[in-house]
Amino acid sequence: MNQEKRPYITLSWFELEAIASSNRGETTRLQEVLAELKYRRSRKALDLYNRVAARVAELNQSKPAVFKWPTTAVVADAETALRTSFFDHDDGLLKFMGYAVGQKGAYRSRRRQVLDYVFNERIPRVHSDEYMEEWGKPKSPERLKKLANSLASFARNAKRKRGSDMAHAIMEWEEDLLYLKQAYDDRKFRFEWPPA
Repeated sequence: MNQEKRPYITLSWFELEAIASSNRGETTRLQEVLAELKYRRSRKALDLYNRVAARVAELNQSKPAVFKWPTTAVVADAETALRTSFFDHDDGLLKFMGYAVGQKGAYRSRRRQVLDYVFNERIPRVHSDEYMEEWGKPKSPERLKKLANSLASFARNAKRKRGSDMAHAIMEWEEDLLYLKQAYDDRKFRFEWPPA
């Protein structure tokens, strides 16, 4: 086998261990280390192979299940829509944390600061245990899903309201939904984006 297919051929098991240790969350890099370790016969190299293989398996098991990224398109008329109060943004976690849109809402930078905080950090208990469980843990796919579904629901419900001028708020919810997709989904979770 030539050196192009074995980029780590000249490295010792110790150097391979250093690469694996500094890339514990990078499946691709760990698989490259495993590919090289297949050719090694020393006891230390075999031990490293087993540890790296276990880490790759752990990373693969922790990958979130794919879900469709929510859309703000209204597919049902107002009569068949979910009750607006079910997705009420006026008394939910996001409102409590300072997230607000529309003419009297927060600036884009403040809204994104709130979204970043809610995704990455521990959140305060603002409602029932069931409600809080829906938010999952910080930096989890459940947290991202709840955030995305909340923003999409707010926008869909606003679009269903006849005679109310919520165009500015809808635009900001949609912008922030795209922000979440680009900031977190594209980098880490790779959920399905709905068809246009």
